[in-house]
Amino acid sequence: MAQDNENWLDQTGLNLIRIIIGSYFAGVSLDLIEGFDQSALFLPLLDAQMADLAGSTLLFFVSVIFMTGIGLRLSSLSLAILVLCSSTIENFAYFELGNISAFWRDLALICGVLLNYVSLNQREIEKAAVLGNTKTEVHISKLRYVSPRRVSPDKPPRREIQREIRERLEEASSYATDHQTDAEVDKIFSDPKHATT
Repeated sequence: MAQDNENWLDQTGLNLIRIIIGSYFAGVSLDLIEGFDQSALFLPLLDAQMADLAGSTLLFFVSVIFMTGIGLRLSSLSLAILVLCSSTIENFAYFELGNISAFWRDLALICGVLLNYVSLNQREIEKAAVLGNTKTEVHISKLRYVSPRRVSPDKPPRREIQREIRERLEEASSYATDHQTDAEVDKIFSDPKHATT
């Protein structure tokens, strides 16, 4: 029971950490918190307004999926790649020495995102989902050891009819053998060839 409580506390703590990290990126996507420029990844392809809309929408969507824990490995990698690419383009497209601190901050956040699933096994990743986790666990508190024993099947009881049939067959066989022997003796004595000898 104590082990179950400890596992529950560990999983709850990891979920809270993941939600806090995901809420930071969701706040950045809604321009509530200062952070990296989410439009930097789309600026080479779109104008400034559309790039900001596309980057904010994508970052918000990935952040929410990351917070819920659904597809944790895929959402963590997607969020980490999005942040890394956007921060790299923003800070190193026109390099300045002061940009290193902002990139370092984003890199630390990326490591925090990746740590949310790297240290977990497949079962713990499935349990990390806040929504859609309907699996129930069955705990076996005590296992009983059953020692095997050899069981010899009892011979089926012989029926009286079968016994009677067997006895009749044995009597008939003995009777036929005796009569056959007497007939052979009579034949020998009645044969003139044997009689002359």
